[in-house]
Amino acid sequence: MKVILLGAGKLANHLGPAFAKSGAEVLAIYNRHVASAKKLAKDLGSNTMATDQLSELPSGADLYVLAVSDNAIAEVAKKLKSVHGPDIFVVHSSGATPSTVLADFFSKYGVFYPLQSFSEGREIDFSAVPICIHASNSLLMEQLTAFAKKISGKVYEVNDEQRSQLHVAAVFANNFVNHVLGISHQILEEADLPKSILFKLISETIQKLETGDAKSMQTGPAIRGDKGTMDRHEKWLKDYPDALDVYQLISSKIIKLTN
Repeated sequence: MKVILLGAGKLANHLGPAFAKSGAEVLAIYNRHVASAKKLAKDLGSNTMATDQLSELPSGADLYVLAVSDNAIAEVAKKLKSVHGPDIFVVHSSGATPSTVLADFFSKYGVFYPLQSFSEGREIDFSAVPICIHASNSLLMEQLTAFAKKISGKVYEVNDEQRSQLHVAAVFANNFVNHVLGISHQILEEADLPKSILFKLISETIQKLETGDAKSMQTGPAIRGDKGTMDRHEKWLKDYPDALDVYQLISSKIIKLTN
């Protein structure tokens, strides 16, 4: 597979090496800031060019991957079409944007969405990352599936509606959980305790979900109806109103599970 990657941000900096490792030939990196494109291209090897001009992208690519922000997908797609025409195979990597955003520009389009949180400086083992794919026809889906399976052992065909729901679920599971963990770390700092003291507890919580559902695994004072403990917690949190709001909201939702 010959690939052109558009974007040089956090996602692109993880996708590029993953593509190369799978055996794909990354022909070029496009980014409006050419310095970022050059840095990523250098990491991928001497055969990958870097450019900030769509007109300079080489011909002959099997797949164009838009790894840009959601609000830039349509803009970049429109410019890409004006230079390279409507018949190239283009996918975006967004979990929240429908594949049809590309339908106005290309006859062959789809989605290549790795379900993972990407941070600078953290290596990702793509073999275990779920990759959600979608294409505008069955032949393209076969091609995209074969490509994705060279990168990950967990490839899922996910349509636009399913991916939208998946993205919401991921926000709860990742972004919201991370925010709540940040609150817990702040509390531990006040107590002069290391955040690592919670690691085994967090690990056990996640591992239990492999064999059971979250509702049946729920523990804590709210599910027990332990008002005394909750009152003491809320009293301590009065100096932290944002954390208190989160505590009260989530506790109220957990209490409803018992009704």
